[in-house]
Amino acid sequence: MSAQELTPAYMVSALQTTQHAGSKIEFFNALKTALRKRPELADAALTTSVAKTAATDGDSDVREAAQQTLGVIVAKRPELADAALSVANTAATDPNEYVRYMAQQTLGVIVEKRPELADAALTTSVANTAATDGDSDVRKAAQQTLGVIVAKRPELVDAAAALSVAKTAAPKPNKPELNNSTRALLTLVS
Repeated sequence: MSAQELTPAYMVSALQTTQHAGSKIEFFNALKTALRKRPELADAALTTSVAKTAATDGDSDVREAAQQTLGVIVAKRPELADAALSVANTAATDPNEYVRYMAQQTLGVIVEKRPELADAALTTSVANTAATDGDSDVRKAAQQTLGVIVAKRPELVDAAAALSVAKTAAPKPNKPELNNSTRALLTLVS
């Protein structure tokens, strides 16, 4: 099949029939490249299929690759962000830190492209991650996402600040970086 013959329906079918984790990751890498050149390949059905994989695949590397692909879909086709939002928000609590990191990246793209999708619940969730996630890279990604939320939706600053300050006000044993996280967050929202 030539590049001109690729359609969203073909991409959905290819994803649904790909079973091996390594093949799925290769598929997502190829899809990201294709979408950067031909954004029209993404439609609601493909976005839903990628989102389903991001949420339910048993392999964390596949979930991570699917999250990355959702970010590219939203960057190229912002009107498809609705389908990616709930999955990215749910993935923010994934057991795997790389998936959580990519979920924060995806949430940042969603809010950048479609700020109206950010609400107090999303802001609270991101602020919670920024303050309490066990992985410093995930906390940093969440802080960046929170910065995008506050920049695009300044009326949500109170939701961001209230939760983050409450969660991190008391010193946490074995997690001194949380105090740095709080300082960084307060800098973002002030």
